[in-house]
Amino acid sequence: MGTGGWFGRALLLCASGVLACACATIDNPLSQQDVAALRITDVVVTFKPDAHIVWASAEQEYVAEASARNPKLRLKTKASDHPLETGGIPDTEAAERYKLIASPEGRDYVRKKTAGLIDKHLKRDILPQLRGSRDARLEVTVVAFLVPDAVQRATLGGTPVLGAVTILRDARTGTELAKLDQGASTYAGQGIVGALVDHAVAAPLEERLVDSYINNVRRWLLKT
Repeated sequence: MGTGGWFGRALLLCASGVLACACATIDNPLSQQDVAALRITDVVVTFKPDAHIVWASAEQEYVAEASARNPKLRLKTKASDHPLETGGIPDTEAAERYKLIASPEGRDYVRKKTAGLIDKHLKRDILPQLRGSRDARLEVTVVAFLVPDAVQRATLGGTPVLGAVTILRDARTGTELAKLDQGASTYAGQGIVGALVDHAVAAPLEERLVDSYINNVRRWLLKT
């Protein structure tokens, strides 16, 4: 079995594990008055050391940038822009691409993009709703961020999953005020037809996935 087959099955197992273990811990003892008094001054997104991060489009971005910086890599052959076309990449090049993605630099690139996406959504959708005087911060520890691409979903299936522990802390004392430990997922078209339709008409999977997480945060933190 090729690298892609094992990789796809590993992604499925990781997603299944995150969903199975996401027994929700939703602890927010704050009253509505307490919540109204909050002002989030900082968002910090970090990763559990063994976090599972699989985001194909971000990985491809890194490969393209690394190839542009180092022409000796000669990673010129790439799959068609058709979302379900996988042919055309020799095994040697596929192995080189995987090596780049799995490198510390590749991993850090994808993690930085993941953290930036979560940070952006929290600051856009949650922080403006809290305009009180008590300074607090949100600390997000990402456990998994799995975004199966169209090929994966057309052949093996796959559910986008974001696993994270989100903690609200008092900015002055560092006291934990509330904690959310709940996995988020979103719908993604399955099979060839489903993946094609999803790719053509829906928002990017990573955006929909983070929106699902934001909805969890909204219900937990704002009690809406």
